[in-house]
Amino acid sequence: MGMNLFQNLIMGFVSGLTELLPISAEAHRSILRLFFGTASEDLIFRFLVHMACLIAVIFLNRNAIKRIRLTRHQLKVSSRRRKTQPDTQSVYTIRLLRSATIVMIFLKLLTPKLLLIQDRMNFLALFLLLNGVLLILPSLTRNGNKDSRNMPRLDGFLMGLGAGLSVLPGISAIGACASIGIARGVDRRFALHFSYLMLIRVLLVDMIFDVIAIAMGGVIFSVWGLVFAALGAILAGLGAALAIKVMNFMASGNGFSGFAYYSWGVGLFCFILFLTV
Repeated sequence: MGMNLFQNLIMGFVSGLTELLPISAEAHRSILRLFFGTASEDLIFRFLVHMACLIAVIFLNRNAIKRIRLTRHQLKVSSRRRKTQPDTQSVYTIRLLRSATIVMIFLKLLTPKLLLIQDRMNFLALFLLLNGVLLILPSLTRNGNKDSRNMPRLDGFLMGLGAGLSVLPGISAIGACASIGIARGVDRRFALHFSYLMLIRVLLVDMIFDVIAIAMGGVIFSVWGLVFAALGAILAGLGAALAIKVMNFMASGNGFSGFAYYSWGVGLFCFILFLTV
């Protein structure tokens, strides 16, 4: 049974909000599907939600993205013909992104094999508890001041590993990526900035899998279904934008350890559901 308009709106807003907060959108969608009595997730809805979140991330980080695109263009021009020199930090950020993206894509290729555990409350509980552990790590370490200019490739590799762990339902891509970076001594604001750049790549990979699933699944389109999904996606974009504002505010404080306790609470809730449902 598909979702009605109200359920699409709720699912959309929660999906967008939790995609950009470090608390796992996949876990929250699975819980909502259980309460809505929906056997499976609408693939069109999932694709549109991922697209809406991607647009929100790109729009609210457009200045940083423009700098990186400009730097990439400058690097393609020989040093003698350059009118201006590339931004040093952007150059090193691009190098780190390459290392991080390789390991992230490798892990995300496991997605089709892990779909069967997506709605299993016992696995959700386990991975939500693990997500909480990752989020608490920064509070156990000293504040660092590293950015891409003095980060070794190992840091990029490990942050990409964190983003790739989102293949496990219950692990937040942005939370794991940023927390691992902060625990490695990366400046909190830069760790979050780098996590946004990684999340763009995560969402693009997710959208590719969505398109493949739609093409192979023989999805039946309906006008009202598309309208409901589109409206839910709009709320997903608004939820994602709100989450980005929250994350930027929290990055200037003590990090995201508060979300660790929330993640543990939701994990416990999932374990109770596993025992009772």
